[in-house]
Amino acid sequence: MQNLGKFYIGGAWVAPFSSATTPLINPANEDNIADVPMGDARDVNAAVAAAKAVFPSWSQTTVHERAALLRRLLHLYNEAYDEIAELMTREMGTTIGFSKTAQAAVGRMHIEAAIEALDVDCH
Repeated sequence: MQNLGKFYIGGAWVAPFSSATTPLINPANEDNIADVPMGDARDVNAAVAAAKAVFPSWSQTTVHERAALLRRLLHLYNEAYDEIAELMTREMGTTIGFSKTAQAAVGRMHIEAAIEALDVDCH
């Protein structure tokens, strides 16, 4: 069983304020595959404060800078594609084939659509 234990806030992995967790159950075999931390209002406030802090600089980035970051994200997603599909299989109880061709593919398509929305070639 995996304990995820942290949130990504403000560019760093941080421990949640609350120790509450919820089990993530594989519906195919009912194994507990992870204990997911449950944030509370303090975690939300920390995430909002981090977003507000970075907004002035982020709002000044160009379309090309944002597209470059999305291309980098797409590259990282594609590198981890098999692992993402495997995790989706465990979380949803689907076959690995379905996870690769449908579930994980949706994440890739969303990133590609964001790049295309910036009117930038994603290849």
